[in-house]
Amino acid sequence: MLWAPRAQRQCVWQLRPCNAVHTLFMRSPIDVVFCNASGEVLRIVAPLPARRWVGQCAADSVFEFPAGAVAQLALRCGDHLTLCD
Repeated sequence: MLWAPRAQRQCVWQLRPCNAVHTLFMRSPIDVVFCNASGEVLRIVAPLPARRWVGQCAADSVFEFPAGAVAQLALRCGDHLTLCD
């Protein structure tokens, strides 16, 4: 999401395999959701401010959402996430 065009910054990105992300060169925050291999939400960091780093040891993937999206979706630890085509 770091160098994505403006329109793509409103998309959800899944990074896999991944257990840590940063916003070091970003100007605005993002919402971050860490999931295990089955898609279960392990940790939510919403928002992750600009110029920060966060990780989760047991995570298999990370979903990056536009800031505020996690609250709108009412995501909670224990929920399951997957991407659809």
